[in-house]
Amino acid sequence: MKKQESTLFHLLSCVVKGMAPDASLFAHMGAGEWDALYQLAKEQGVTALVFEMLESLPAEVAPPKQLMLQWFSHTLSIAKQMERKYLVAADFAERLAAANIPVVVLKGFAIAAYYPQPLHRECGDLDCYMLGKMAEGEAVAASFGAVVEEANYKHSHIKYKGLTIENHKYFTSFNNTARGKG
Repeated sequence: MKKQESTLFHLLSCVVKGMAPDASLFAHMGAGEWDALYQLAKEQGVTALVFEMLESLPAEVAPPKQLMLQWFSHTLSIAKQMERKYLVAADFAERLAAANIPVVVLKGFAIAAYYPQPLHRECGDLDCYMLGKMAEGEAVAASFGAVVEEANYKHSHIKYKGLTIENHKYFTSFNNTARGKG
């Protein structure tokens, strides 16, 4: 494992555990190593989560000021994007609830609620399950302007106000197992 990867894992572990990072791990990091860590965090979609931990580092071991500003800016952008996605997701769920279609949120959006800063947990789409009312939910979504597209046997895609919603037919992937198919 490369140094940047182990450093990233340490920082993410600190986020999840709610503890401060070990400052000694950063004492000898140069600008190039910090930049590589930033690029890795971006690739993995954890930029804002890692920034939370970097803010707690003592100044003498923190990333260079210019990179911290760039990281901060990217974190603000992520939080703003996620806030918008949450608002659209809430609007979508409320519209379906008004038509007696329940929406159970799965995966990324649901897991984000357990992070100290949920808006820092990047999610690309909303995964949901409509408790067996998939077709009814899609019809209601289409009635208020959402675009419904067939994706595969296990879910459809619903596009609503710029948010992609994976509408899952099954609550689990059991149907994709040998036992589920048999």
